[in-house]
Amino acid sequence: MSRLGLLALTAKWSSVYTTAYWADWTGYSPSSVDFSSITHLQYAFSVIDSSLLPNTPSQLSSMVSAAHAANTKATLSIGGWGGSGYFSPAVATSTSRTNLVNAVVNLVNTYSLDGVDFDWEYPGQAGNCGNQVSSADTANYLLFLQQLRSALGTSKTITAATFTLPFADASGNPSADVSGFANAFDWINIMTYDLNGIWGTTTGVNSPLTGGQGYFPADMSVDKAITQWHSAGMPYNKMTVGTAFYGHYMTSVSSMANNAPSDVWVPVKGGSTALNCNGDGLGGTYTWSQIRSQYLTSDTNAASGWIRQFDPITQTPWLFQSSTNTFLSYDDPQSLQVKVNYAGCMSLKGMMLWEISQDNGELLPVLNRVSQVPAGSNCIGSASSGGSSSTTTTTTTSKSSTSTSPPLQTSSGACSVAAWNSATVYNGGAQVSYGGHLWTAQWWTQGDTPGGSQGVWKDNGPCGASSTASITSTTSSASTTKSTTTTTTSQTSTTTTKTTTSASPTSTSTACTASNQGQYICTASGSSANYQICNNGAWVSGTCGTGTVCIQSGSSITCGYPA
Repeated sequence: MSRLGLLALTAKWSSVYTTAYWADWTGYSPSSVDFSSITHLQYAFSVIDSSLLPNTPSQLSSMVSAAHAANTKATLSIGGWGGSGYFSPAVATSTSRTNLVNAVVNLVNTYSLDGVDFDWEYPGQAGNCGNQVSSADTANYLLFLQQLRSALGTSKTITAATFTLPFADASGNPSADVSGFANAFDWINIMTYDLNGIWGTTTGVNSPLTGGQGYFPADMSVDKAITQWHSAGMPYNKMTVGTAFYGHYMTSVSSMANNAPSDVWVPVKGGSTALNCNGDGLGGTYTWSQIRSQYLTSDTNAASGWIRQFDPITQTPWLFQSSTNTFLSYDDPQSLQVKVNYAGCMSLKGMMLWEISQDNGELLPVLNRVSQVPAGSNCIGSASSGGSSSTTTTTTTSKSSTSTSPPLQTSSGACSVAAWNSATVYNGGAQVSYGGHLWTAQWWTQGDTPGGSQGVWKDNGPCGASSTASITSTTSSASTTKSTTTTTTSQTSTTTTKTTTSASPTSTSTACTASNQGQYICTASGSSANYQICNNGAWVSGTCGTGTVCIQSGSSITCGYPA
């Protein structure tokens, strides 16, 4: 029987995994880990030192014991951003490779590990300052992995944390053929985050699902990373989407308080810091637990002094504080659900997260849903049908206009829609009856009880109500003091990424006013990447990511692949 066949015998296991990194320096006890939501816990890190051999981390035994007690696989990750300095010489010769293989096998056997992970992100490139590097790194890395696979057999997993591009070849370009690595690895965890940060010259998105509007300095996204690796020979079912349980903050040179949700590229103070390995104090990171406790009052509502936007192109939230011009890009339950939908639709291996201590209990359960998402097509469009979002500021307005979107159907008397069933798969927009109320699914779901803590279902009120449920938004027309609350809800199983706050104009011949602030319109739905946004009285041009087109759906748009 195959290794995957054996794993399938236990109730917890499937062919789709949720892998979490646990960092031993955080003070977060292995016993505190929610093992019910993960399949693999990876110890970060063992480091290869000047002896060209990996050290033994002090808490490895306790981590393995805690994981195994919870029927979770325990693996050791070797390397890391700051621990890859000696990888290159460690795999450079036949002798050094053999020594490293023997040392790794000894660690696996001594500590009853279920596998080993390598966090050498940039073979053939410097990566962190001070790393040794050779143009033969990638070729030598493969030789080492092949030797290790032979020594470990197939009962132990070999995985890797990788950059968004395939490993560099001898010329320094991304390898065109990684099929050898596909045979050596059980899967790779692609770090589809840190794609923008203070090292760049503008504000930007930490982990975009697709390329952002117009100027996109990183020219990288979750979808592009998966596509690049697959094109080079890595099977879809040997890749996970990597997620960060933290966000990057930057200081913009100008205010972004009135920017449209997709207008996230603004020059930053300090410019690029990528070449000196040192920050300048104008940017950094916040963990999700910090963001949630200090800058959000709920997962979708900004705290006092902050504005929250949700970019429908990159499918990510961002926060802005006007008093300091601080921009913060991160992932939340809504954006992670989009990535989970994408991973499931693409039949990927699952989800990976860095780092488990940075959660407050709201993010990990979202990743764990990946095994429930069926494979499909048009995975950008399908992924985007996830959840509700809000944009708030805490100042008051002197004038506002209110509009209501098309109503959701309810019924009088007894509930006329089918009762909720825990075994049924529901797409965004599906309606059920439960507890005498009508409920609407806000994204793909199975087994989430209406009214439960996950917030999947929107309560539209008692079935006997004579009125219809609707989505109402209020938009300020004041230019100096602004208060905006916008709620977006998917109403079909296809993508809904931006819902207007008023009656929907169908072209930019309609005036852009306060009543349709935030309106998105495709220039040529289904055939062009271009769209227009009504922002502060003027239509502003936007462009979907490379290879996608703007698709109009009523009063909403998405950036998806052409039919």
